[in-house]
Amino acid sequence: MSDYSFLWGFGLVWALAVILPGPNFLVAARSGLTATRGRALLTALGIATGSVTWAFSAMVGLHALFLAFAWLYGAVKILGGLYLLYVGLTVIRSAFAQQERATEEADPGRAGGYRIGLLTNLSNPKSAAFFGSMFLTLLPQQLDSFQSLTTLALVFAISLSWYSLVAVGFSLGFMHRGYQRVQRGLSACIGSLMLFFGVRLIFAKE
Repeated sequence: MSDYSFLWGFGLVWALAVILPGPNFLVAARSGLTATRGRALLTALGIATGSVTWAFSAMVGLHALFLAFAWLYGAVKILGGLYLLYVGLTVIRSAFAQQERATEEADPGRAGGYRIGLLTNLSNPKSAAFFGSMFLTLLPQQLDSFQSLTTLALVFAISLSWYSLVAVGFSLGFMHRGYQRVQRGLSACIGSLMLFFGVRLIFAKE
């Protein structure tokens, strides 16, 4: 019978990593503030899909591929950084143009919420290295198919739960009312942080 006790430690470390603020948090929070709750939840779903994609990629050796072909890692990193810069500039533009749905207009419809969540998560190839490190240190050397699927399901469930909580929390009425009072400054701040994450990703040495 397979042993699943390793999931407790793995789940705890992953949960702590997920709650750290970053581009995913900013996208989920802003979607909750500016979009419908349904779209905000789809953004959370897109982020969770990105998380499980990176986890699966690490399982099949994507990090090793990045190590073997540094140019591939560099190309993905630059493309990811450019996408974060695009999102940041779009959000800042909305602050000065007073168009609170500028990001949504760039990617309209509920499906756009899913796409922006997914692409924001996939923009950072460092996730492959992070999962690769977690798998080496927290998981058994050999996983059977059910253990692998359970691990991926845990990654997805924790990510979806947290970012859904963020999206719904920021979609509450009092959050919307507060946002209306500070929307320009807050949008500019969120956009600037996205620009920071994009520049940091592009110029990161590792």
